[in-house]
Amino acid sequence: MVSQGGGGWGDPLDRIADDVLGDLHDGIISRGAMFDTYGVVLADDAGTIDFEGTSQRRDLLRHLRLSAKN
Repeated sequence: MVSQGGGGWGDPLDRIADDVLGDLHDGIISRGAMFDTYGVVLADDAGTIDFEGTSQRRDLLRHLRLSAKN
């Protein structure tokens, strides 16, 4: 049996930012995916999450989704 990878569960923008950061450190996702797919913003190169920036990025991504549907 051959299978592709799983698509995940739920909206990636609802994933806990600390869990997304853990995925980055574990090599499961890239920085690009963290920003573009999960909407998580880092405050610095040390890997500190910018929670305000993350909230704003996620709001923007949600807005872009809704405007693309119209």
